[in-house]
Amino acid sequence: MRISIFIPGLAVVVAATPSPLAHELQTRQDFPSEPATITFFGYPDNCDTTGCYCSPEGCQVAYNCQNPGGSFRNFVPGGDGSWGNPLSMAFTAGGSYEECGIVYLPYLQKYGILDDSCSVCEQDHLDVWVESACSDEADNVCQCENTLTPDGQQYVEIIILSSYKSVLELTRFV
Repeated sequence: MRISIFIPGLAVVVAATPSPLAHELQTRQDFPSEPATITFFGYPDNCDTTGCYCSPEGCQVAYNCQNPGGSFRNFVPGGDGSWGNPLSMAFTAGGSYEECGIVYLPYLQKYGILDDSCSVCEQDHLDVWVESACSDEADNVCQCENTLTPDGQQYVEIIILSSYKSVLELTRFV
């Protein structure tokens, strides 16, 4: 909105600019939100019937996704939850989630990237990576996972990258 007032000898232009918070709330409303079960996983959980995907060099995830900042993750789980470096998350294909999709978790106030598969997850279930390594005590990692897991379902905002021509096009929304 732009308001112009003309007073002889003086011109005043006032531009109303929305706050960054208002912009964030407006753009987040553009994405669907749905309930999901949220759990956490670390290196002790990164195993299935074909073996474990952690070594002393580190763990691996199923998909080599691209961060919104442009860099590839190189099959390495991690992230700090920011838009440019979202947390690794595991999911079961189907439903609203897709490989390398981005979600926002209001419960954590963090972004996640769907870069791993979860064989024990049911539909509408996301498993968030807990930074851990094979050198960590497995019981401590599992205790951390359990402490972080909320009771009941949490709302997840789904931002599906394939709906956009590029990550840069999507960046204008966030």
